[in-house]
Amino acid sequence: MASNIDMRSLKPSQTDMAYWLSAMAPSVVVSRGNTYGKWLVFKHKSKMDELWEEVSKEVESGYLLATGAKVSTMKPNPNATNPEQLVICVYTTLEDIDEVGMRLVNLVKQTIRYKSDEATLAGVYSNRGYKKTTIKTITWKDGKASIVE
Repeated sequence: MASNIDMRSLKPSQTDMAYWLSAMAPSVVVSRGNTYGKWLVFKHKSKMDELWEEVSKEVESGYLLATGAKVSTMKPNPNATNPEQLVICVYTTLEDIDEVGMRLVNLVKQTIRYKSDEATLAGVYSNRGYKKTTIKTITWKDGKASIVE
């Protein structure tokens, strides 16, 4: 007899059942267009559970205008460069990259980077020798966000 697991109760730093946990955006946000890429938020595994709870709540409420989000777990991932860090991916349409990014950076209060789905599908990862894997950065310093192309 299979047991039902409430995926919302799982914490990224406490599960290795899957590579990712996901948060779905409301259908009104998803209908805005196709996903182009994702904002990446890296955090030490000891601090990720609380951050993921905040980000997933804002994705599911529609506040972030993201098309969805996922967070890595403790399951060893061949694309990870640091086993002490986990990553949140917050997906956007092409038109909403900057808006989602500014809302996200003000929520997480740290520098974030944007990676296109095209780069991911092409296998562009830093652990494979690529020096530049992202196309945009929003820095967070002294309580201020700045977009860097």
